[in-house]
Amino acid sequence: MLTVASATSSVIEYATNESGGRIRISAVSADSVTIEAIRVELLENAAAIRRGDFGKVAVIQTSSPAVQVLAMRRGAIRCTFRFTPRGGELVLLSDDDAVVAAIHQLLAAEPPRMSRT
Repeated sequence: MLTVASATSSVIEYATNESGGRIRISAVSADSVTIEAIRVELLENAAAIRRGDFGKVAVIQTSSPAVQVLAMRRGAIRCTFRFTPRGGELVLLSDDDAVVAAIHQLLAAEPPRMSRT
């Protein structure tokens, strides 16, 4: 499954796989300032996910009940950041079926509208 939302200067894509999924944010243009801002934001989101601090995660709809499952089972989530040519992506994986189901539920929702410069 792939869900896409677009802001003025970037596109957010959600995709699921059998072990979780990914959140990719890409700059619409090759503007290095925007690309760096995307990467910093994703790195900050990855750190918040690893801490279980989903209130600070801007790349998902934090009002979803799936967030509670992820926060309670944060030790079962592997969250890594990968550089992409126009931004980056977070890869969320788990061996825990409840965590995978929660990741899939989050990534089935529409990405939040985010404004970037």
